[in-house]
Amino acid sequence: MKSRVWFTCIVSVIIVMFNISCSVTENQGHSSLSRPPLIVEAESLALSPGWEIKRDVAGYTGDSYLQWTGETTFEPGTGLIAYAFDVSEAGVYQLNVRCHQGGAIWDAANDMFVQIETADVVEGYPDISKPEKAYVGSEFDFKLDREERMAARQSLTDDWRWWIWGEEVRSAFRFSLAEGGHVLKIYGRSNGFIIDRLAFFRIEDDSFAQHPPKEILDSLTQAAEAD
Repeated sequence: MKSRVWFTCIVSVIIVMFNISCSVTENQGHSSLSRPPLIVEAESLALSPGWEIKRDVAGYTGDSYLQWTGETTFEPGTGLIAYAFDVSEAGVYQLNVRCHQGGAIWDAANDMFVQIETADVVEGYPDISKPEKAYVGSEFDFKLDREERMAARQSLTDDWRWWIWGEEVRSAFRFSLAEGGHVLKIYGRSNGFIIDRLAFFRIEDDSFAQHPPKEILDSLTQAAEAD
């Protein structure tokens, strides 16, 4: 194993409930991921053209948030943000993102592309080994058909949500990771989309079915920044 210089995480990575060591590699974040939830402030990641750090919308965590200000695109590959991390224990993991969609228009400024090339598919969940659209959603999305979702979203106003779901398989982003190094890739998709924080969970047999319980999400949102 290559030797590494480890140091205490600062604002770029927030640890909830436990301490997790992390390191930084050139041009991208790099963390060690184990069983506790791992929280990453989006604005701490090295940016590509099209992403901007902003503070205009109230309610963000940390110092600011990221917004895709590039053109809306229908193909992945623009505005790559890379986040490298190590998995100390092979297993099934889930990615949630605290994100924001302006207004109640359900299909505007509401998605990005995500990918972990080394992830293996978990049956019934999106294939994140290839770029997949990650939409702003809510806990009801995976239970409703398109017409029902559109009606339900009319009640959603300008707000922050931790829920994202896939396009081809409409469910949470859950996947299997082997022990070792992996890279999360985020690409710009729809103009105006906002991301605030990213959260990784290791899924146990008795874990939540799809959406983390409200008390977990509240703790992730309210977590204090590391000194």
